[in-house]
Amino acid sequence: MASEIALEIQQHLSQYLNGDIQLYEFEDWFAPILWGLADSPDEQARELAGRLYNLIAETSRGHRDVESMRWEMEVAACSLAEPVRVYAPAIEVVYGKPLAEAGTARSWLRLRLVCAVA
Repeated sequence: MASEIALEIQQHLSQYLNGDIQLYEFEDWFAPILWGLADSPDEQARELAGRLYNLIAETSRGHRDVESMRWEMEVAACSLAEPVRVYAPAIEVVYGKPLAEAGTARSWLRLRLVCAVA
């Protein structure tokens, strides 16, 4: 199971990948986290943070395009996903007006499902 900080990184990364925040906003949040992980015993979080740092650095130096960076970030985030089996889509039958509108899945859930299916 992923650590709390690794899941927090994944959540913020998911916000960037879903277009909820810009890359600079993710970087502003991520920089202090990255420095805080330098001496952390949390190997999983350090590996994820290091991978993301390298991807951002490669892109900012022109060694990688943004689309490639985003793809690799999704792959890195998927490394935290636990296997999920999806057997069939959920179906809701409503007669008359529904009591409440159905909401969309949170971005981290969508990311976890994408990781499990891919």
